[in-house]
Amino acid sequence: MSGRIHTSISGRIVRLIVACVLAGGLTAACAASNVSTPETRAPSPTATGTANGQSCLVGTSWWTIAAHLDLEEPLLAQEIPAAGARYVELDAKAAAQDQADQIDQLVTAGAKVIIIEPGVESAYLPAVQRAIKAGVAVISMWQPIEHAATLYIAFDPVEQGRQGASALLAAKPRGTYAIIAGDPSQPESQLFASGTRVSLQPAADRGDIKIVATVTTPGWDPNLAQQEMATILSQNGGSVDAVVVEEDDMARWGVQQAIEEAGLSGKVAVAGAGLTASILGLSDVVHGTQSVEVWGNPERTAHAAAQAAIELCHDPDITKVAGSASVTWPGRDPMRAILLAPVAITKDNISIVINADMYWRQSICPAGPSFGPLVPPACHLGPVPIASASAQSQP
Repeated sequence: MSGRIHTSISGRIVRLIVACVLAGGLTAACAASNVSTPETRAPSPTATGTANGQSCLVGTSWWTIAAHLDLEEPLLAQEIPAAGARYVELDAKAAAQDQADQIDQLVTAGAKVIIIEPGVESAYLPAVQRAIKAGVAVISMWQPIEHAATLYIAFDPVEQGRQGASALLAAKPRGTYAIIAGDPSQPESQLFASGTRVSLQPAADRGDIKIVATVTTPGWDPNLAQQEMATILSQNGGSVDAVVVEEDDMARWGVQQAIEEAGLSGKVAVAGAGLTASILGLSDVVHGTQSVEVWGNPERTAHAAAQAAIELCHDPDITKVAGSASVTWPGRDPMRAILLAPVAITKDNISIVINADMYWRQSICPAGPSFGPLVPPACHLGPVPIASASAQSQP
């Protein structure tokens, strides 16, 4: 059982599903309704509850179930009940009003902690404010919520930039470099760029590398990234030695497309990064068309969120959550966050990913005809089918 509950756009159905879960399963009234049977996890029979003796309810509201949540949600659904709390998950399916309704209904149902993957701010933020006013602790994952009383859990964008550039520098210690940055209006892009500079500037100061171009990409648009890369190539004799790209889709569908059209596929070292490592980015590392992919394992964020939720069941003060700290991003007020360090993945250490979980091996190890020496030894554990197309998303 996945523990996942899919809701429709009807607030009535959201309320009914939550009520059924809190009742400990599908009652006769629930079964008689028009709601299809959801998958739920029953509360642990050995639940110890919170300090006041009441069992703690932890609810989630995902903006939409994405590939990384397929790894996170089962771990949350396992770890939270195992620690003695109750757990219910709701999926807004990218419907803004549904997410706001879900947050309100979880508060009404008595949730002590709500974990959110935020969607449309104008919809969810008023509901989050109401939840906090009601004494509910709120955790956001992957995207921060503009509210000082929420706890944010994700991978550190400064470290993403630093590690990606460091690994690329190890692969190409000399030559010409280009930096394809993201949306300049987004603090994540500015932080990534600062981490990139920390790694590259000493080599540039020594004259080992020359940074021939640094461009920003409004909207993180892969098509614009492709144009930017094509321009950089034409302005630098038709080639550069290495490119740091701030976002996975820009790397795969923009920069690499321009490199391929120039006949340079596999000849230009490329480092890509994103909130989580993309399946295609890791696969490109396997096949040799990308040198570095900065990997943020979603299971680590899920584990951190589960631990934080249990702590908040006992004490709603987010400032006391282990591993959290006050951080200030450009243009934003200080927020409480747990920022995890990602890992730069190359062909030399990709076994870390392949051996982490069968999901990753199935997703990035080639199927069918052998790719010869490009296939990492960790892939040679028997036939592995390529993951479904839904796991290999593109814009």
